[in-house]
Parts: sequence; C-alpha cells; structure tokens
Amino acid sequence: MSKKAGTTATGTKKDLSREPIFRLPPYTVHNIFVGLSEIQDWGLKLLNIPSLWRISEGEGVKVAILDTGVSLNHPDLTGSIPAGNYKDFTNSPHGIADQQGHGTHCAGIVAARKNSRGVVGVAPKAELLIGKVLGDDGSGTGENIAAGVNWAVEQGADIISMSLGAQMDVPMIHAPIRLMPTSNSAAPRWQRPSSLVSWRSCSPNTASMVATRLSIRRPMWRNTYP
Repeated sequence: MSKKAGTTATGTKKDLSREPIFRLPPYTVHNIFVGLSEIQDWGLKLLNIPSLWRISEGEGVKVAILDTGVSLNHPDLTGSIPAGNYKDFTNSPHGIADQQGHGTHCAGIVAARKNSRGVVGVAPKAELLIGKVLGDDGSGTGENIAAGVNWAVEQGADIISMSLGAQMDVPMIHAPIRLMPTSNSAAPRWQRPSSLVSWRSCSPNTASMVATRLSIRRPMWRNTYP
C-alpha cells in the first residue's frame, strides 16, 4: 500500500509546512540574439496581446510575483517595481536578488516595459509586487509561500502569480489564498511522469495556467486532469 501524502511510515501526520517541497516547474535557459530594438515575443503574437493594448496596458493593476526574487536593476523592469514593493521570505544572504533567474523571467512576462529595447510584457504598465518565496536553490516551504500570499494580499495585489508546485497538499496555504477579493491566484499545472496534478494548481480558488510551444503543442511536462 502506498502512503498518503503528509504521513510518515508509522501512519502519523507529518508537518510539511517547513519542508522545502515546493519546486520550480521544469524550464530551460537559452541564449538568444539581443536585437537593437524591442522584441515582441512569439507568445504575445500567438495570443493577439498587442491588439489588446488599445484597451489597456495594465494601468492600475497590481500583480504579485511569488517566485525566486528579481533582478531589481534589470532594464526591462525599470519603473515596474516601486520602492518597498518587494520582500524576501527565505532569509537568503542575497536578499530579494534572484539567483535562479526564474522570478525575473516571470516578472518580465507580466510587465516588461515598452522601452525600445529587450522584450515587452503582457501588461507593460502594470505594477509589480515581488515576494521571494523560493530560495536560491529554487525550492521553498509552504510556510514561506503562505507568508508571501498574506503579504501580497495586504499590499493590495489584484493578481498573484506563482510559477511553482508540489506533489502534495499543504493546507496552510489555502486560507491566505481565500483572502484574495476575487480569488485571482494563478499557478501552473505541471507534474513529473505518473504523478497527479500538482499543488498549487489543483487547490480551490486558483486558476491554472498551462504552457504551449511555438509549434502549438503541449510540452511533455505539462499535465492535464484525468
């Protein structure tokens, strides 16, 4: 018989809130050609995002990125993260600085500025809140994630984005998510082979974000509900 998630070999419940069971989804870093002018990534064009900028570029929207931190000096993020809009929950010796690159990448997807260089995000005029809930090795605890969600809610986040997951539920993160005015929490759906849909994405009050390739085919690591 297999053990239930969160139990020990003796059948007693184990407190997982301080265990680093949350991980980044699989991702690969590629070298790319840096053009002399601003680039609209293929994903924006696929979703027809540029045509929507006539309606809104994210003005007045506050998006919390709970991830591995951020590079505060990244030129594409200049002006997107006001002073005080970031906090480290991992006690990293590097503070909010992103040692993985993943949090900075996610921040850019959302709100990279139109500045005639680099790339542009989906909502280039949105305001960002950055919570470092995953440590410098890319792992994090339910306790830190819950603290990050609470902080984001207190700071008035309209949307919380968490590109992370675990193979078991940590109930303590449910209550902070329910504090969101309209439960606007987004998390990816990913899994390792032969596992179930990962937590955060299958917990209540969240919207699951899925990935696609340039070929419009789903990646091997993207999961679906049975």
